[in-house]
Amino acid sequence: TGILYLAVPASQTWVCAVMVDQMTACLCLASAFFTFGYFASPDYKKGLCAGIVSAAAILSKYSAAYILLLPWALLVVFKRKELLCRGSFWVQPAIVAVVVAPWIFWTRTLAFYGIPAGRPALTFTRLMSFVAETFRIFPVPLLVVIVLGLAILIFRAPVREMDLTGIGLMVILHVGFLFISPVFPEQRYL
Repeated sequence: TGILYLAVPASQTWVCAVMVDQMTACLCLASAFFTFGYFASPDYKKGLCAGIVSAAAILSKYSAAYILLLPWALLVVFKRKELLCRGSFWVQPAIVAVVVAPWIFWTRTLAFYGIPAGRPALTFTRLMSFVAETFRIFPVPLLVVIVLGLAILIFRAPVREMDLTGIGLMVILHVGFLFISPVFPEQRYL
């Protein structure tokens, strides 16, 4: 997986720049991993890990804040409302609030630095530009391998429904967050 990731030209380009997007993506994936584990067997250890990694992702770049919606989306999709009564569920947002809030307060004057001032129209064309740019990241031979791998994952491999649905929700939340944000569809964000 790592070799495939490094074979993507966008990864090579943006890792060479002083950007934290790659680290943010890695931390969001790690947060999702711990969140999926928490939903498989809820306990404080997994809740703590998800909270700590989510806070680190948000501290690396505020655009990772969409990861906070993943547990809530999974809660709704899988109808796991009993988790709302567990302290281990609430530990994730509590950790994020305690760790991230002071940083947001301290850097509040810089929060919108570098973000375009104008807000683009939220149109179907804008949404499709983000979706299309997602696929343009990969060279065609690598895209074929990725599509075949996803097909095998979906149709042949024994995979937990939670993982597959969770990854799908994560992609939807990420692209949705970018869609409503004022940024332009650039490969580094995807």
